[in-house]
Amino acid sequence: ASYDTVNHIGGFFAHGTEIGILAEPDTGYHFAGWMEQQVPGLYQILTSSPAYTYTLPNALAVNLRATFDTNIYNVVANVNIDGLGSVSGAGQVKHFLSTTLVATANLGYHFVRWTNTLGNELSTADSITVFPTGDTTLVAVFDTNIYTTLWAGADTTIYNSQPYTGLTASYLDFWGNEHTPQR
Repeated sequence: ASYDTVNHIGGFFAHGTEIGILAEPDTGYHFAGWMEQQVPGLYQILTSSPAYTYTLPNALAVNLRATFDTNIYNVVANVNIDGLGSVSGAGQVKHFLSTTLVATANLGYHFVRWTNTLGNELSTADSITVFPTGDTTLVAVFDTNIYTTLWAGADTTIYNSQPYTGLTASYLDFWGNEHTPQR
């Protein structure tokens, strides 16, 4: 597979000739530097600039090498409102690789969706796999659980309580009778 493009002039040139060379990285890579072989297996860094003018030394052959590195991107995962939940899996990720972000709601809250920074919905699953092609920020959106229970014959909304399936608290009605909410 080709990891880079190197534009150069090949052939035979006189000592002292200046040759312009240009290295253009493929998607997912960045140029790291031009290197010249001093002895077999030993290279010296010439420049970190992809465009370089090389002056030919008094030598029979010259071996120049363009080096490229894989891009590394920052994957950031935020929570829409602090305290409603947390996220894991964010950090630095190399191009062509992925990371999985996981949203975990705190007690009394639930996960709603993943969005980008513009608010566009990306997924409603609590985990999402990201293949970044640049720095990426996602937002885990959480919301407050709302439960409606019957309280002495009238509907009452309870905020930030245990989920209804785990609600074990009982209450007294107007007449002093103890009740446990039924599913």
